[in-house]
Amino acid sequence: VADNNGWVNYDLKDIFQLANITATIQDRVLLIHELYKKGLIQQSKRNDKNGYKVELGLDNEEIALTVNSFENIGNQYITRAKPGLKMCECCGKLTKIKIDEGRPLKYCKQCAYKINLEKQKDRDSHKILKKS
Repeated sequence: VADNNGWVNYDLKDIFQLANITATIQDRVLLIHELYKKGLIQQSKRNDKNGYKVELGLDNEEIALTVNSFENIGNQYITRAKPGLKMCECCGKLTKIKIDEGRPLKYCKQCAYKINLEKQKDRDSHKILKKS
């Protein structure tokens, strides 16, 4: 990002697809306009569909958000904006925050099921090895 000074040169459709955000064309344009009004992005002076500059802030400003991965960045944003949702640590799918034995769950139902199956297989294989 530092090499291009925050400029993103993708079509809106591609940006929203990379961010894992499902939205109609009208909703995409409205969201981009809202970000522009808030001063979070700038648009290219050229009249094309590409060219958005993400305002990264000043060097002396406090860090508001650190992005470690652009995969599912839309879901990352939604989990910060909407309390009660989190991303599955395995697949990145949005899931409601649930508490199990005092701890928040890390995985969606499908991933939790798969992980429990794998753990059970490991336990079963260790039992077989111990008997041998």
